[in-house]
Amino acid sequence: MKSDHSKLPLLVLVALIAGMLLLFFWPEKEPENADHLLGQSINDLPLMDLRGSEVSYSPVAGKITVLNLWATWCPPCREEMPSLQRLADDLPDDQYQLVGIAMDHDDHLVREFLAERDVVFLNLLDVTEDVISQTLSVQGLPSTIIINEQGRVIAVIPGSREWDSSDSRELIEEAVRNDRAGR
Repeated sequence: MKSDHSKLPLLVLVALIAGMLLLFFWPEKEPENADHLLGQSINDLPLMDLRGSEVSYSPVAGKITVLNLWATWCPPCREEMPSLQRLADDLPDDQYQLVGIAMDHDDHLVREFLAERDVVFLNLLDVTEDVISQTLSVQGLPSTIIINEQGRVIAVIPGSREWDSSDSRELIEEAVRNDRAGR
C-alpha cells in the first residue's frame, strides 16, 4: 500500500489558518490591577508631546485627573478612545482634566490615530515605555488612573470601558467621594 503525501500541504495550510484564527480571536487578557499606585503622587513624568518635544507631566493642581494609559496597537484601547473624548467633552474643565499617555514610538502614528477619531484632549507619548511599565508599573493596557486634586492616585481602573456611560462616570465620582470622605 502506497502512502498518500499529496494531502500533506493541504493539512499544513489548514493547521496554519486555524492557528492564525485562534490567535486573532483569542480573548485578550484583562489588564492586571495596579493598586500599588493608590496613595502615590504622580509628578514629573518624562514624556513627549505630539510634536516630538520632551515634556515633564504632572497633574494640574486643584483638578481631578483622569489619566488613560493606551497604545495604538491595543484593540481595546482603540475601541474606548471615542468614549474618552465624549467624557472629556462632558467633564467640567474647571474641575477635571483628561489626559492620555500612549505607549507608542511614533508620534506621527498617534497624531494620525487621534485625528481620525476627532480626539482632542491632551495626549502624550511614552516612547521609551519606561513611564508606563516601570515608573507606574502598569502591566496591562488600557488602564485608567484617577488622581485627586493634590496629585495622589485615588483609583486604578484596569481594562476598557465606555467612559461616557453612567456606570463609568459613577466609577470616577465614587473614587472622588471616597477620597474626600477619607480626608
